[in-house]
Amino acid sequence: MTKSRKEDLAQRNLKAQGYETFYPHYSEWTTPKKTKPRHVKRAYLPRYLFVGIGEGPKQSVYNINCTIGVST
Repeated sequence: MTKSRKEDLAQRNLKAQGYETFYPHYSEWTTPKKTKPRHVKRAYLPRYLFVGIGEGPKQSVYNINCTIGVST
């Protein structure tokens, strides 16, 4: 589980550590009032990110929980 709206941050940090990740999302353009249109990512499953754990000694659940953007 990730912190609220931090799925993309958690995915980048986990990939940097060598984990395989799957982040189900879609992209869309939004036009909030008084600002320019912008391109945003929306999660299909908010706060969820799927991680594949290998058999290496450096890949453990503890390292995942200590990653920036991940909530325990």
